[in-house]
Amino acid sequence: MSGKIAMGNRTPCGVLWVLLLAAGALAAAPGVPGRPREWALPVQEGSSLTGLRAVAEGRLVFLGETVFKKGPTGDDARPRFILHMLDTKTGRFSDEAKPFARAMAGQKIGYHFAVPSPDGQYIVFGVSTQPGPGTRTAYLLDRGSGTTRKLAERLADKPVWAGRKLYIGCLTPDRRLGPIQVFDSAKGTLAPMKLCGLVGAADATGQFLVCAHDPKDPTTPLGRREFRQKAVTAVISPDGKLVRERATAEPTHTPPVFSPSGKYLAALHLDFADLRPPGVGPKPPPKSYLEIVEIGGEGRWRIKGEAWPKAVSDTGEVVAAHKDEKPGQEEIKIWDAKGNSRTLARGARYSTVAGGTLYYVTGRPKPVLKAVQLEAAK
Repeated sequence: MSGKIAMGNRTPCGVLWVLLLAAGALAAAPGVPGRPREWALPVQEGSSLTGLRAVAEGRLVFLGETVFKKGPTGDDARPRFILHMLDTKTGRFSDEAKPFARAMAGQKIGYHFAVPSPDGQYIVFGVSTQPGPGTRTAYLLDRGSGTTRKLAERLADKPVWAGRKLYIGCLTPDRRLGPIQVFDSAKGTLAPMKLCGLVGAADATGQFLVCAHDPKDPTTPLGRREFRQKAVTAVISPDGKLVRERATAEPTHTPPVFSPSGKYLAALHLDFADLRPPGVGPKPPPKSYLEIVEIGGEGRWRIKGEAWPKAVSDTGEVVAAHKDEKPGQEEIKIWDAKGNSRTLARGARYSTVAGGTLYYVTGRPKPVLKAVQLEAAK
């Protein structure tokens, strides 16, 4: 078993995605894990953790924390957002949200996400200054200069980096899915694509997977209901040509991941009946499944159950997070093309893959970040 792996992150379900493919920058293959490295996380008990991401070939690891503090009346919680960044070479943590908080001083804002660029130079913050859907705004923080820039309003979902470019899905004023905005950090330019839809995960090339009601005419803004009912997936080349229609068996509700060369796609198709709490009505047989697709060929197979993809290699092995026996925890497994699996880690709360390394958070009330090298099996 060999091949490079590309990274993916667990995100909230319930939306469809546009996903950009890439030939890979990561340089290790899934295999037998070595001894984990560990770092105690400087987080407060009772806080909420979100958005574990590793960039810069796994050198920088980001984790969001929301701390709730009581206000003057004793009953109004005032959240504070901290973006922890670990430099795995030095072992030092820093709060990368501080410069942005200073730039937004005096404004009441709610944080939704923080997305670092692949090299760690930029961070995109998604915030809202008023309640209600469609009110989120994207701001770009340059970590080197400390400057902040507003990029886009009425976000449809999290923006996605593809090398030096950022893809932003936005809503039109009448709340339909409008043209995707593209920010080029090298040039400092922002321009719309002739493509309407949502944006998922991305790497370094321009080929992408689009969810649209008609991939042959993807420029018309889409209503949410129409999008949910009629959306199909299609692979589009960087110059806008249709490469493969209906790339997945059905639209995916989570961001798929691609192998470094774009040869394979791994996507979770989630049946929401599988998420029903115990004791709430009869529990039907699970219908969720993880689908692995060979983009340029006929290869296609499934793994039954709710398995959230983290990485897939150019030879078809996939790393995914499966439900653990304990609520709120995951078991990280690796599957080969024949459906054989083995466990890489247990008790994970959050996980991501970058630079040939699996990073995951485990433990309560004092969580620990662990890193397991995904070595090539001999």
